[in-house]
Amino acid sequence: MQSISDPINRFQQDASWFTRARELKLLFIRSSGDLRSSLLKLLPAMELHYDNRSPWIVFEDSRTDEEDGWQARTNRLVQAWEKRREQLAEEGLQAPALPSLPAPASNTRPGKARPPEERVAGFARTASALLRILPSPQSGLVVVLAPSIVENVPALEEELGRLLASADLKDCRFVLLLDADVDVPKTLLKGCGPRALTCECIVDSKSQDKDLEAMLAQETPLAGPRGVVPPRRIDDPPDEPSEERDAALRAAGINPAFVKDAPHLRKLVFGAALAMKQGRGPDAVRLQREAKELAERLEMHQVRVICQMTLASYLSGLGQRDKAVRELEDAVACAEKHALLEQASQAYLALGLLHALGKKPPEAAKAYSQAAKAATAAKVPLLAIEAWRLAGQIALQMKAEPQAVSCFKEAIGIAQGSDPQVVQLSSAPEAARRLATVCHDRGLAAQAASLFEQADQMERGEASAAPARSSSAGAP
Repeated sequence: MQSISDPINRFQQDASWFTRARELKLLFIRSSGDLRSSLLKLLPAMELHYDNRSPWIVFEDSRTDEEDGWQARTNRLVQAWEKRREQLAEEGLQAPALPSLPAPASNTRPGKARPPEERVAGFARTASALLRILPSPQSGLVVVLAPSIVENVPALEEELGRLLASADLKDCRFVLLLDADVDVPKTLLKGCGPRALTCECIVDSKSQDKDLEAMLAQETPLAGPRGVVPPRRIDDPPDEPSEERDAALRAAGINPAFVKDAPHLRKLVFGAALAMKQGRGPDAVRLQREAKELAERLEMHQVRVICQMTLASYLSGLGQRDKAVRELEDAVACAEKHALLEQASQAYLALGLLHALGKKPPEAAKAYSQAAKAATAAKVPLLAIEAWRLAGQIALQMKAEPQAVSCFKEAIGIAQGSDPQVVQLSSAPEAARRLATVCHDRGLAAQAASLFEQADQMERGEASAAPARSSSAGAP
């Protein structure tokens, strides 16, 4: 698709130049939301560029008003280096360990209370220590900051500016990836001057429309001129009688009508997406509703739930939030009826978001709790942890502290029994820090420090069940 390949090609050219031109200190990338996941895969791959000599380490931690994220990034930097040491050891190569550094102040008080210079101090010390022990032929370090949420661009600018100005980090370069709808860090770019390179990795809407229209016009996925059916291959198996084919499909749990109606379902889904993008909201809703109903007739229950959640998002985008809520409630009922627990959890999460946007915190907290329970039953800990964290966050906003504490404890409890690598990707560390902040505000310094340390362990991939149980048990 041309609309995607063009910005990706621009990224490859600019990232390659940044790799070669070591005088550049900052690569700033503005990305469309639909390209973010692709860029997050391509960025660490730049470490394999033939002109590169530096490790590229990616940090996706958010920068919110509640949590600046620098302690999390510090922990992930330590863990990333330890993982590299293990990989080198498997190849018979030795790399030194990072020296022990003083514990940051965030282990004793909430991060949002720290001054700017203190926020980045721990990360700067750790990055500086890593630069000093990098084994030859490696040199320098590329820090890729790709925060999934940015609530305060000026604060992030100031923090990154301090790192760029640090004499101890003169061999450290930075990549900043922000979504296109986030404010451009003009002060930071102006301060860097010619040492900064900006890459616009944004999908062109007109080109994307053409791609979608081409996909809608495509009647068959077979290669060849449009509208021309290729001749039968001489080695094709003979046609199976329709009765036998239908029986085999039913035995596999597939409605035989799927063979005939699947292309139409595909056209309805793509058509709805194109209509919504072009501002034809009523057409998008009509086509998406037809897609949901067709999936239901084909007994494709999982697809039906997904189509209905998409329909709810269209209705919400058109300001019809009450109708969107009803669609999500129906999607939940369908998912639960057919034991689609993961889809039920996703629908509950969407329902919680709509209630939160509608300023109905009790309903939002309830929906998030139900999402967590469904995800736990589906054995999807990443989803369950996030849902419990959101439920706790809503409870804090409602001043329902006991309820918030209970939700955060649930998130931490799920993390205790989960794979440390899964926990590392989850929001369990944030839940632990939120709970630590509650302890700090109550004057429970020991419990707060224990929870802060537990959050650090989870971010380093060192979560262990025993310490986690003892620390969370001591929370209010």
